[in-house]
Amino acid sequence: MTGKARRKQKDVAHERAALILGLAHQSVGKSEARQRFFPLMKQLAQRPLAVEVMERNEGVAVMVSKVHFDALINKLWELLKPTAAPEANELMGCITIVGDLEEGSKRAATMFSEAIKKSAESL
Repeated sequence: MTGKARRKQKDVAHERAALILGLAHQSVGKSEARQRFFPLMKQLAQRPLAVEVMERNEGVAVMVSKVHFDALINKLWELLKPTAAPEANELMGCITIVGDLEEGSKRAATMFSEAIKKSAESL
């Protein structure tokens, strides 16, 4: 990947971080981050900020506050959790079709109809 493409990718990532978490962006060199570690931690605690630590013009780490890290993890969790209701998944795997698919499909439909009738009678 060329330097220009990496910068473009980095800019997109910073824009997304700003949109998702409302974070401003700051870049510091590795030596500067080491020298200013405690002031940087104070900055992170005081305002929404992502500090990118650079080495030879390449990002090697990103520092964010614990609050923003937790918010990021929670957003990821929301995006990754299953969207189907748990009840819909309960039926998965309860019928095994062995043999002809047509025949099995008819048998499954019959079993389903009988189960509905039985449920209606018990009400």
